[in-house]
Amino acid sequence: MAAEAHAGEAVQGCGAEVVSWSYDAERQVLSLSDGSVQLNCCGQRSIQVERVDNVIEVTERDRPDEGGRCASSCTFDLSTSVAQVGSGEVFVKLLRDVTDENGSPVLVWQGNLDLTKTAGHVAMEEAAPGPCEVAAR
Repeated sequence: MAAEAHAGEAVQGCGAEVVSWSYDAERQVLSLSDGSVQLNCCGQRSIQVERVDNVIEVTERDRPDEGGRCASSCTFDLSTSVAQVGSGEVFVKLLRDVTDENGSPVLVWQGNLDLTKTAGHVAMEEAAPGPCEVAAR
């Protein structure tokens, strides 16, 4: 399975986290985007995609910078594309691994996507309280 990951830049706003998806049936490519993810501004983000049976498991990873963490929170858009995804329904698990906070990845969302609809989104709970800034990098 091929996957292309894009760890997003900090974005304006501190709204609710939203998972969006689109499906290109001709190319059999599923694009997933996790928008308005609140993380520490000082860190390195990456995405790993694995297939476990008929489940697409997406793990967002956030590691501290060499200089450690800072005292502010930023919002990020993270996205990835998964190739060779057949049409129909697919089960997706979205996990987040903040390597210096959690013992292991935590489940953010899981559910079925109906790829016959070609696009959709799932809104997460309201944004976490506290200050949110845009990273100055």
